[in-house]
Amino acid sequence: MREAEKELIEIILRLNLFYYCGNGSGSGEGLFTLNEKDSAPFFIDINGAASFPHYRKIFLDALLSSIRELTAETGRESGGEGNPLTLAACGHSAIPFASLAAERLSLPMVYIRESAKKHGKKNMLEGSVNEGADCILFTETYSSAAGIESAVKGLLERKCRITGVVSLINMTDENRIEIEGEKRPVESPLSLKSLIDYAETTRALPEKIIKAARIWIPEGAAVFAGAGTAEGSEADRMSYAGDTAGITGILPSASEDAGWVTVSGSRKSETDAAEILLELKAVTLSLSSPYRYASGILSPIYCDNRLMISSPVKWKIVIEIMENIIKDRIGLENIEVIAGTSTAGIPHAARLASSLGLPLVYVKSEKGERGKKSNIEGLLPYGKRVLVVEDLVSTGKSSIEAVRILRAHGAIVENCIAIFSYQMKSALDIFSEEKCALYTASNFSVLIKTAVEKKYITEEEAEKAVSWNKDPEMWGKTHGYE
Repeated sequence: MREAEKELIEIILRLNLFYYCGNGSGSGEGLFTLNEKDSAPFFIDINGAASFPHYRKIFLDALLSSIRELTAETGRESGGEGNPLTLAACGHSAIPFASLAAERLSLPMVYIRESAKKHGKKNMLEGSVNEGADCILFTETYSSAAGIESAVKGLLERKCRITGVVSLINMTDENRIEIEGEKRPVESPLSLKSLIDYAETTRALPEKIIKAARIWIPEGAAVFAGAGTAEGSEADRMSYAGDTAGITGILPSASEDAGWVTVSGSRKSETDAAEILLELKAVTLSLSSPYRYASGILSPIYCDNRLMISSPVKWKIVIEIMENIIKDRIGLENIEVIAGTSTAGIPHAARLASSLGLPLVYVKSEKGERGKKSNIEGLLPYGKRVLVVEDLVSTGKSSIEAVRILRAHGAIVENCIAIFSYQMKSALDIFSEEKCALYTASNFSVLIKTAVEKKYITEEEAEKAVSWNKDPEMWGKTHGYE
């Protein structure tokens, strides 16, 4: 076994990232659902390592090595002028490490949902990728070809060529996958077989778990097809003496007289961020067929910040703007953990956690049916001061829902930062009620002013957008759309 692989295994065991549900029979009862197709009697919480900056870097370095091995094998390091190699994350759980790898390699990134959204642009693939682009598909845990089926479909619909698959842990014996009749490499720094071999030699796991894993590895979804999910009350979590040095210590509290108001960056940084959104064509107007936000509001304007993850240079600038706001306005002494909102806030939260050397978690509004079935992914000790990271804020309801979930888990949440705010009164009111300050890199008024000055929109279009902003809840009815 390679030393690098052994180190990853020891981290997983040290941090309690290996879960076992107590059922290794393959009966389909009380198992962890890994994805739409696969279930298993165990679950490895790779994203838990992202909550420890020191260990996160070790996993990231291992991932980067695997990506380099894949590109060396395929002879594909870039897509040529105007069509670079793209890193594609499979589902929300792959976003944290994909974001960090894309940053380190200066690659554009996209992520693929399991199904299309029901609001906004109703995308399945988020970000921007050119037709015919070469893509590396990343899934934090590779359990079978069936487990990445939706992601493969999403990329092939864009006529992309998938050069291979990279994961942090390969749970199968496969090192090749067939895509469109062609075998592609599957690269991983760690395999489940190696983890089980190590655990058996060191007696780090009970014999029943080792036996269940050895059954699963060659059979996988064939044995556990159609399995149910593990109920949290029944799942047995393996216990080890974890090293939690990465997230210990109590930091000073925020100022008692902090105002619960929306605060943006400097005037120049606000304009810079707005210009980037306009250059990326992230802002679109549609009067004939208004957009439906997740909140249910109809709007003629839509800001798709997700396009930013596909532009490494512009994304870096916006992250630096947000980082400066955190340092200058919030204060690093008032933050112990970064929490991204699922899914759009996760990439930016991962980048900020990396640049600031802080633990990372992310928050889901629904527990879902995957893995631990938790609202919070990652490890969050009680009483930590948490900064929520959003991509944009409209009514503020989804952002505050994340704040409430974190507080219910014992976190102290007094601040939220977003790339963009529509500056709706409802958002200002709800943040004020919850005593949570909102900071933004840019906002609606700066965006519209910049769009007119740069001739992205006409004065007439700007007036229509402003009319919506004055009364967003009633705009759809007032203009006969509902």
